[in-house]
Amino acid sequence: MDLKMCKITMRITYLLLLTLILFGCTDNRYLKIEVAAIQDISNDYIKIKHRRKWLKPPPPSTDNDEIQIDFETSEDQDEYKVFLSDALIPISQVKEDNQWMFDKLYETPKFDSIFNSITNSERFGKLGYKEYEKKNVTFNEPYQQFVDRKKEVGQYEEYLILGFSRVCFNEDYTYGLVVIDYKYGWPNGTGGGFHRPYLIKIENDKWKVIEE
Repeated sequence: MDLKMCKITMRITYLLLLTLILFGCTDNRYLKIEVAAIQDISNDYIKIKHRRKWLKPPPPSTDNDEIQIDFETSEDQDEYKVFLSDALIPISQVKEDNQWMFDKLYETPKFDSIFNSITNSERFGKLGYKEYEKKNVTFNEPYQQFVDRKKEVGQYEEYLILGFSRVCFNEDYTYGLVVIDYKYGWPNGTGGGFHRPYLIKIENDKWKVIEE
């Protein structure tokens, strides 16, 4: 191989390495923003949804023994444990499996337009399965993250489960779209929950859930 060919080969190798480095940095930056959004919306969504404004069903009975609990008069727990899923699911996969969930969720024209532009973006289809450091997500009191609900939750203690898809942001990172899977329940069964896509927006350096 002559000197000219060596230089060409070295240049191609350098460009390939540079591309890989830049792609890795971009991917890490995106995940950092994504995890920050999950941190914020985890607390915001629990604040929205976990309210005792309606009568919840009692925990499932054990050994056919009836359990009588008056949720309207019972006091809130001092602490609620929250279980987070280990990975972020591709949002395009969720849409493919649940197309009906993505049909006209927002009546406000602005939000509807943003919702549609994100779902039709190139990025939407490229976000793949991603594990993340869920231990870095912290919750506001009285909530705290836990791992093994069989060991850490009392027999009649209520707990929460949160799962997320990948967060697909618009080009300027002012809005995002995420599917949230939320459940509440007890060690021997879940009592209810919600599963749907939500727009999120950055407001005063915090991500907030947009609900209509």
